[in-house]
Amino acid sequence: MCNNVVPIKLTPGLPDPLLEEELAANTNRARDDIADVTTRAGQQRINTNNDDINMISDADIRALKLKFSFLADYSDSFIRHTKPECLVKLEATNLKMKEAERVRDYDDRLATNRMNASSHPRTVKGGLDDRCSNLHEARFLPGAVCSTAKLWLAARKLIGLNGADPLGNYDMAALGLGGQTTSKGWIDIADPSSTKATIRSFNINNCGQKSSGSSGKDSKEDKDFLEVAEFTVAIRTIRTAMHLVHPWNLSIVALENFLLNNKMCSADIGGLEKQAAILTRFTDYVLSENAARWRDETAFLNYNELTNTWNAFFSALPQSQLTKAKSEQKNNSGQASKQQKAYSSGSSSYGSKAGSKTWNLPYIEVCYKWNRGFCNKPDGSCKTGNGRALKHCCDERTDPTDLSIYCGKNHKRVDAHP
Repeated sequence: MCNNVVPIKLTPGLPDPLLEEELAANTNRARDDIADVTTRAGQQRINTNNDDINMISDADIRALKLKFSFLADYSDSFIRHTKPECLVKLEATNLKMKEAERVRDYDDRLATNRMNASSHPRTVKGGLDDRCSNLHEARFLPGAVCSTAKLWLAARKLIGLNGADPLGNYDMAALGLGGQTTSKGWIDIADPSSTKATIRSFNINNCGQKSSGSSGKDSKEDKDFLEVAEFTVAIRTIRTAMHLVHPWNLSIVALENFLLNNKMCSADIGGLEKQAAILTRFTDYVLSENAARWRDETAFLNYNELTNTWNAFFSALPQSQLTKAKSEQKNNSGQASKQQKAYSSGSSSYGSKAGSKTWNLPYIEVCYKWNRGFCNKPDGSCKTGNGRALKHCCDERTDPTDLSIYCGKNHKRVDAHP
């Protein structure tokens, strides 16, 4: 029996865990060994048999693209030459990118998308479009993010002066505005250069009228709006109709927002009669002005320009003078009434102190304390800080329009004018 046998001690259980440094070193060493073996093997280890490459059929690739949407960006050849574990890594990376995009700040996303839109323009194929049954794919492109003026001028160069042939069978009923646009209205807004467009053509009370056709004039004059509410509905109607006819034409949207934000200009015409008629004249003027700008190849009246246009338009109306006169009379009478009331209540005589709520009145040389019953000095002995004598007489202001006029009689205000 051999005496040189060394007993081996076996320890049951799992081996001791490796440290992170040792694990990383062993992993890198194994990768280097694999790369070295692959390099020494050369081209002999590369499989050039197309049968092995084509093991993934076309049906399998289509199924993979349906299952993993990110594979739609890769070619079939790339998918065949890529190992399954690499595809899994690509899927994980794609999910991480989507998650990062989801949690990204909204403003950053919009800014990034704006940059990508400029650097990745779309190519639109040519095709047929009859505006009815055959619709070209260009109709469904995302909306333009340029200025509205640039969009307007680009349409002017592309469409020309008079636009396309007018149609009237738009689906306004689906939008809740069916039967509120006359045939003349459809014809007028189809031609951006038409100066005959009027908001009255979008009044439901005028839809029953017939036009002569040959002369192009209505058999009866269009009816005016009786109430501002009717005019508001007509503004909504023409804005919707214009969107269906010319989606790029945002001039009516600017006009509608101006009128709505200013409450139909109630600050200027709130106290006048026939307010709807004034708004109708202004709207027709804006439509005519925008048509002239279309002919001259200049941008339409934007929101800020509409403010100046309304001020100039309303100032030229005779009713504007009546509005100013009423406003001035109301302010003057209200201010005089407040001053007289404040003085009669005894809140002020010759001026107001800092921080007080009293009213300033014209200076008079009368003793205020004597009129309130607090001065017992003989007449002629009361003086101001500058040495000016104060009279003992009634200081009641008798004329509300001129507060420098006072009673002046020999009695106290507190007794004669309680």
